[in-house]
Amino acid sequence: MYINLVGEEADASDVRAWTLFKKVKDPSLRIPLVAATGREHEYTNEDEVEGNIVAWLRNRTGTLCLPLAVMKIPERSILLKSLPNRQGEPSLELSIQSMRLEDFEDDTWTQIIESGNRHLNLPKDPSDAVCRSFTARIDTTRYQGLHSLAELRNIVLQAYRAGEIGASDVLRIVGEMDACRVIRADADPGQATTAISRCYRSLNNLFKEGKIKGKDSGTALELNKSLLNRRFPSAASLERRMPRPSHTASGPEVTYCVRQVAGTYVPDGTSAHPYRTMAEAYDAAKAIDSRRVELVVDAGYYDEPLNLDRNTVLRGAPGSRPIIASTITCTRALELEITGFSLIGAPSPGAVQVLVSGSSVSIVDVEIREAHRYGVYQRGGEIELRAVTVRDTRREAGQIEYGSGIVLQNGVQAFLSSVTVNDNESSGIVLRGRDSYLSGTDMTVRRNKLHTDFYSEAARNPALRTGAILVSDHAVAVLTNLQVRENEFVGLGVYGTAQATVDNAIVDLARSVRISGEGGTMNNWGGIGVRAMDGGRLTMQNFLVSQCALAGLAVHALGEIDLHVGDVSLNLVGAHVTGSFDYTRLMDRVRFIDNGRNLDSESLPVPR
Repeated sequence: MYINLVGEEADASDVRAWTLFKKVKDPSLRIPLVAATGREHEYTNEDEVEGNIVAWLRNRTGTLCLPLAVMKIPERSILLKSLPNRQGEPSLELSIQSMRLEDFEDDTWTQIIESGNRHLNLPKDPSDAVCRSFTARIDTTRYQGLHSLAELRNIVLQAYRAGEIGASDVLRIVGEMDACRVIRADADPGQATTAISRCYRSLNNLFKEGKIKGKDSGTALELNKSLLNRRFPSAASLERRMPRPSHTASGPEVTYCVRQVAGTYVPDGTSAHPYRTMAEAYDAAKAIDSRRVELVVDAGYYDEPLNLDRNTVLRGAPGSRPIIASTITCTRALELEITGFSLIGAPSPGAVQVLVSGSSVSIVDVEIREAHRYGVYQRGGEIELRAVTVRDTRREAGQIEYGSGIVLQNGVQAFLSSVTVNDNESSGIVLRGRDSYLSGTDMTVRRNKLHTDFYSEAARNPALRTGAILVSDHAVAVLTNLQVRENEFVGLGVYGTAQATVDNAIVDLARSVRISGEGGTMNNWGGIGVRAMDGGRLTMQNFLVSQCALAGLAVHALGEIDLHVGDVSLNLVGAHVTGSFDYTRLMDRVRFIDNGRNLDSESLPVPR
């Protein structure tokens, strides 16, 4: 960022030159300058001055001139002589080393943000000189010549005029562009993130369908927030980076049929001579160094482990429902699609595990049940689950998190729709880690339970920071049309400076459980519908929180909850909050009905 002091030098040879600053409101502002000894292009001011200046914000997409920014210029600041601007006016640039936070008026950065017609990237100076920066920058390299949302809009409109997409596509995509075009300083980070993400998904789907032409060089989409504003001092930078998966294979793309048939023949992957196992077919693809392999699998029971090291499509044959009873593991960054299977009884570590960041995974129309440790586990990369059921995941002795349905971490970008997660022996869905993001819609998380043999002290066991849906450790979740019902311990937990935004939700019948504490004593705990603690922040609207054994809502240890339009009813305690929490944040068109107590800030009355 440059703060340009634009004007004309009265006398370049005079060591006390005066510069006239051309401002709309204060054209008379002058700063006395002296040339720095031995530095031809450096000047300094003898006295501190204050006034309106011109702020130039520059990045590779252009330059934005922002008038009316007000700041103090401390005495002996370092001023650098620069080339004339486009109007031929010489200028002096204030070195960033001379800038201090207190030099800026409170509304300066608001003006910068609200005046930004482009998505500019304002770097944060290591000395914290500039620390109220905010930027939302789109850089989608897959689409040719794309540098801004305006160009994105043009591509969509051109596709419409060419008859490649319909009017409904245009309305949806352009609306999403407008939602993220100018994100105000007071925007909710979750809402901002989901607007960007939905825009990306819409365009990417059109790209995959061939409706928008693009390149294969990869896709990058960033929402970069150094500090959103003073309301969100802990908001972490969020990045979506989805490079094209890379692998060393350079051979052909192949499609093989897999069918369990009797008889003697030499399999070649054709329908007439299919491979009998998926492992056999995959080994054949590896033997010719195939860069992509598609297995069309007929009905049957397949229990051979699959270690995938190249782009892979596993597709159930039409009209069949093949069963995979083993673990599918991604051992390097790749593209993986799984469609039309039942994954049943997978041994530890679970049904699907993706261990390498950079993979792009799509699981559609799949049932996952009775896996050991995890149903789906992914670190980093991107994953889409659509029309997926994950249930009856089994834990391992002495482990609390194991037994979870879906675990996503390490910067993963997840998109879940029409997903059901039921009857698992730990959390239903776990999202954690800085830069991890989940967009979920039409999800049901039900009857997930904890075991009765874990210890209550958090140092020995992390189970006290869990939930049927757990969002933790700086992750961000945006959830719509959500049912969280009949779960043990906590329905939705937001912990560790994570953020969650929920719209249209039912959270009910959270059950308490008896857990073992120090000295082998047993205590009742849990039974909380929605909980925020350790800096976790939740915003929820259009909701019902009902019939929870202990409390509908709980705000603990610097947690934050904001509620809008909903009912909290028939709970032992409607809301349990710390004494310092502003309970009016729970009252925006929210009704508390027939609770044992509507609000409690003391110890919870644990049922016996």
